Amino acid sequence: IVYEVITPVTAQEHQPPGSAGMLAVYRPISVDAETGDEPDGSRENPYEYLAGMDVYNGKHYTYEGKLYLAKADLIPCSWPPDTPGLWQWERVE
Repeated sequence: IVYEVITPVTAQEHQPPGSAGMLAVYRPISVDAETGDEPDGSRENPYEYLAGMDVYNGKHYTYEGKLYLAKADLIPCSWPPDTPGLWQWERVE
C-alpha cells in the first residue's frame, strides 16, 4: 500500500502506516505501487477503496469486486462501501 504523509513526522518503527491511530499522520492512497499510476475516480477508472483513505463526493470506488459512488466527502473514511445503512455510499452498475 502507498501512503501519503498528512502530518510531517519522524517515522518511528513502532508506529508504521496503517497501525492504530496513525490516520492523522498517514493516509493510504489508491495508486499502483510499482508504476505510480493513479485512477481518476471516474466510473471507467475508479479508485480501489482502502480503509482510512480520503473519499471524495462524486468519485467512484471499487470494493470487493463491486462499484460504488461516494455521496459525500469522508476524510478519512473508515466505513467500507458495503456498510449497512450508510447513505454516503451508493452501489452502481
